[in-house]
This record gives sequence, structure tokens and C-alpha cells, in this order.
Amino acid sequence: MNKNVRFFRRDILAGAFVTFLLNTPHALHGQANRFSFNATTYRWPNSSPGKLLTADLDNDSKDEIIVSSPKQKKIYIWEGIPGNEEQSWRMKDSISLESRMLSFCIGDIDGDSKNDIITLSNRKGYNSILGIFLNRSAPGSIKFEKEYSIETSGLAYYVAADDLDGDKKTDLIVVDFEKKSLTFLINAIDKGRVNFSKSTHDLGIRPNYFIVKDINGDKKPDLIVSGYDKNILFVLQNATTSQGRISFTQVDQLNTGSGPVDCIVDDLDGDKMPDIAVVNLFANSLSIYMNASSPNSQAHFEDAKVAISVKRPNSLASGDLDNDGMPEIAINSEQDNHTVILKNHSTLHNVSFEKVREIPVGSAPQHVYMKEIGKSKRLDLLVSNSYSDNFLVLKHLLQKESLSLVDTVSISKQDEHKTGKVVIYPNPARSKVQIAFSSSVKISADILVSIIDALGKEIVCERHSVTNLITMDISKLTAGFYWVRLSSPGYNFKTSGLVVE
Repeated sequence: MNKNVRFFRRDILAGAFVTFLLNTPHALHGQANRFSFNATTYRWPNSSPGKLLTADLDNDSKDEIIVSSPKQKKIYIWEGIPGNEEQSWRMKDSISLESRMLSFCIGDIDGDSKNDIITLSNRKGYNSILGIFLNRSAPGSIKFEKEYSIETSGLAYYVAADDLDGDKKTDLIVVDFEKKSLTFLINAIDKGRVNFSKSTHDLGIRPNYFIVKDINGDKKPDLIVSGYDKNILFVLQNATTSQGRISFTQVDQLNTGSGPVDCIVDDLDGDKMPDIAVVNLFANSLSIYMNASSPNSQAHFEDAKVAISVKRPNSLASGDLDNDGMPEIAINSEQDNHTVILKNHSTLHNVSFEKVREIPVGSAPQHVYMKEIGKSKRLDLLVSNSYSDNFLVLKHLLQKESLSLVDTVSISKQDEHKTGKVVIYPNPARSKVQIAFSSSVKISADILVSIIDALGKEIVCERHSVTNLITMDISKLTAGFYWVRLSSPGYNFKTSGLVVE
């Protein structure tokens, strides 16, 4: 017997608060380490969300969530709603495009200290179109106006914004898939009027995405460019020497697994030099390349020495989740519908990660993002789920806030003060779990036992005659965190957590 427990309305939005992946002590360097989250689901029908970002768009000290819906040809803006400590969101506005959206980014294009939105879209058989939507928001009032539309010279897949030449103006970078090149749109804003000059950089490969990050400590943004069909990464170092004349030099080429689709650049081993981590969609793997260069020198990376297996990984993010000074990595597994948490055990010049959590997030997760949100000053995760038509905000709990895995829970009769004990064991469990009642528990009716996953879906629902011991077969449950909920007329039970290994 299976049922779906619905936490949200099926029209626009509601939040489903679920605490999961809690409380399995994991011995790391002599300490119990937990990665625990509260999940809030934001859903709207037929959306198939893709990429998402957060930013304070109206300068009211609350982050908005900007999320793309390629299927609906729209960018949706979810306004931040203040709370005492936490923040929630409501759908506020949307930006419509004329054609299928491929990518978007944010950046201050017109120099007014507000993030604008830049979109990249394409109609079949045509060149791609860059749309620049200028931010006209004021605190408490979010508003965007489309001011500029720029046609590329071919099919482009990805766009990003950064100051490439050090003139404190935000430039744009576009990968031109058909022309096997990068296009730089150099910001030449004059008296508030946006204008761009254009230059290109030939690659010789069909690029599908890139990362903008300073990789050698010279304060200039460099580029890591993916050659999707050649399974390589190009490392392009910023060689710009004068404003308005952007130049890049290829300094390294890295072989990846099959289908590199996303990467991060972060200092993974604590040597103050950023390393590269790449997810390979068809190779079902994560590859890590250690930075072997010295500060302010020509960048160079070692061949991949770390490979971690993840089924059809399509997105990743990094950040220090446990405040130990070393960034963890979160990876979306499109096949398993999980976000995988990798704990960082690295030491200087020796990178090491361990897969410690698999968070069930939704169907076909597309993008994972890590950011400090609200007043908590701790990293949270955001995950978009294409087939579930939702995105999740996974608010990270500090260790003192995490719920402990309680094997013994209380039971009380609604019209009396007497209480008894219910013991659930083993916990964690693998193939079977047992529920034992103390001798003081006297229940005449049947007991309904429900096992609910982290997203609120009832996976198991069984009715049992009352005995002192109930044994349940859980061999078909996938590994992860679940809730065990007991119910019987006239009795109150506390819900318990159960980890299945």
C-alpha cells in the first residue's frame, strides 16, 4: 500500500519542510561529523527548472532566487521574504524570452551597483541571441527592463559576466559552439548608455561551457573552457595588459572523462592555489586536477589523480560545510536523483574526498548551487529538479541544531498521562528493522506503520496487529534517511528517524 503525502498546493507555491540525512555519526579526525539539512520545496507546474542563482536584486539585504525555465522560455524571480532567522521565498516576477533559453548569468552591466540579468537563447536554425535586462529595482520593488539584444555569429551555449580588463566594467563572454571560439563583448558604457565592442579567441574545439576564475593569484580572471566532444579542458590565462584590449593565452590542456559538463575552481587542499574539479556525465565520474603552479606565474595543473564514481553527474558546487577550513563538494546525480556530499579529508598537496551523504532531492536534478543565505552565515544548498517541476532550498543545520537519531521514542494515550516506550532497531538498518513496545504499552487496535522518505513521499505503509514486536522487511529501500511514523486510534506517537544503509 503506497500513498503520496503532499506538502504543497499544486498551483504555484508552498514550502515543504523536511529534515533529513541526519545524525549518523561519522568519525572524521576523531570527531563526530554530521551534514544535516532542512529541505524546503518550491514548485510550480510545467516548469522543468534548470540553472539557478541567488542575489540581492533590490538591495533590501534579502537574497532573491533567479531560476531558469527553458521549457517555458522564462526566467523566474523568487523574492526573499524576511524571517526571524531564516529566509523563505515567493514567486515575484518572470522574464519572458522569444526563444528557447540556453543559459543566463547576472552582473552589473550599466554600473549602477545592481545586478542585471543576461540571457542566452536560440531559435532552431538561427544564431543565438543575448538579451540584457537592466535592473530597475528599488528596495521592496523588483523590476527589470529589456534594453539590449545582441545576436551572436553562430550557435552559442553559455554566457558569463566579469571584468576581464580591470576597468571596473562588467564584460561578457560567450562560447560559440559552431565557430569553435570565444566571443568577448567588452563593456564600453558611456554616461549610463551601454555599448560593447567585440573580439574573438579561436579555440579549435567546440566549447560548451567555461568557468571564470583567477587561477594563479594575479587578480585577473582566467578561463577554464570545456571541449565537450573532445573530452578536454583548456586553461586560458588572462594576458590582458591594457583596458579595452582583452587577450588570453592557452597555458594548459587537461584530459577529462567522457562528457565533461561542469566544473568548479576552488582551493581543495589548503595551499592557497585553486584546483579544478570536473564532473564527467558519460564517464559517471568526478575528476580533480591539482594546481601545480606558483603564485603570479604561468598556471599549470597536474593530471587527474582522483576519480570518484557518481552516476550521470551533471552539476557540482563547493564550499566549507563543516567549518573546518576545507571545502566540501556537492554533486547532482541525474540518474539516482540524489545530491551527493563529498567530505574533504585533504592535506597540503594531497587531495582526498569521501562520499558521506546521498540526499534524495527530486527527479532529474539539473543544477546544484551553494551560497550563504539569510542571517545564518552558513552555507546552504539549492537544487533544481527538472522532472519534479521544483527546486529545493536545503538549509544547512549546525551540529547543535541537528536532530539526534533516537532509537527509543515515547508513546502516550491521549486521555491519560501514562507513557510507554517504543524502540526501533537496528538503526542504521539494512534489510530488516524491528519495532519493540515496552510492557506498559497496552494497545487493542491495529498499528499503522509508515516509512516516509526525505521529500515526504510515503514509501511503505503496513498495518500490524499489536504484539510486543513488529518486524519489517526494508531490503527494497534505497540507502538514505527516512521517517518512521506510527499511528493507532487514541494514541500519540513521536515520529522517529531511520537510516537505511
